Amino acid sequence: MFSAVEEQEVLSAPEFTAQLQDVTTTDGGKVKFQVTVTGQPRPEVTWLKDDNQVEESEEFIITTEGDVVSLTIPDVYPEDAGRYTAVAKNQLGTVTTTAVLCVEGRGSNFLCHLFSRSQLI
Repeated sequence: MFSAVEEQEVLSAPEFTAQLQDVTTTDGGKVKFQVTVTGQPRPEVTWLKDDNQVEESEEFIITTEGDVVSLTIPDVYPEDAGRYTAVAKNQLGTVTTTAVLCVEGRGSNFLCHLFSRSQLI
């Protein structure tokens, strides 16, 4: 006699097991923001720059490998400086993590002070 054992998925709210870290780079440098997120069902991750959604393009490359989600800026410009936020969401909740990108060169150091960590709290 065979008995059917049903696998039940344990649902869980999103959680970042690796948070975003502040980054300082130079004009023309490359930056990769990376988070590790868990949750069931698998959370959808979106990226924001200064509270505006980042759309994938040649300037902003978004990749997902397992639980690791990355936002890569292959050629950083001074106007890329700001607050970057990863938002992970599923039916059980939403979590965010934020970091600051500072771009040095051509007078952009001022922008780093505008987005200091103390102003994020």
